[in-house]
Amino acid sequence: MSALNDHITARATQRVRLLSWLSLLWMTLEGAVGLIAGLSSGSIALIGWALGSVIEGLASGIVIWRFTGSRTMSETSEATAQRAVAISFFLLAPYVAIESIRNLIGRAEPSPTLLGIAITASSVLIMPGLGV
Repeated sequence: MSALNDHITARATQRVRLLSWLSLLWMTLEGAVGLIAGLSSGSIALIGWALGSVIEGLASGIVIWRFTGSRTMSETSEATAQRAVAISFFLLAPYVAIESIRNLIGRAEPSPTLLGIAITASSVLIMPGLGV
């Protein structure tokens, strides 16, 4: 029974790492394109969304770290990974809040871009698959 459990755990760990690498690759592409589109259009929402992709990519990297080597079965590593992911997601909120307030006060108006629309539409199609 233990050998079967070890085999199941090893396969699940491989799958976690593969999905995390795929997610990291997508987040890198999505973040870079979103940042370019956001900067070119002056859209804080799109820049914030792109930075969210960076944070999500960081979370994928943390998951890869968590499920590599001896950390795979470590409760300490699990707790460390959970804290690191939580902190990474809290890093984005101040930027979005400050820039949103600044743009509201300055009445800045972003302009839509084809690139921004394309990357958003792509994410709508790809992200549910990675999520499942």
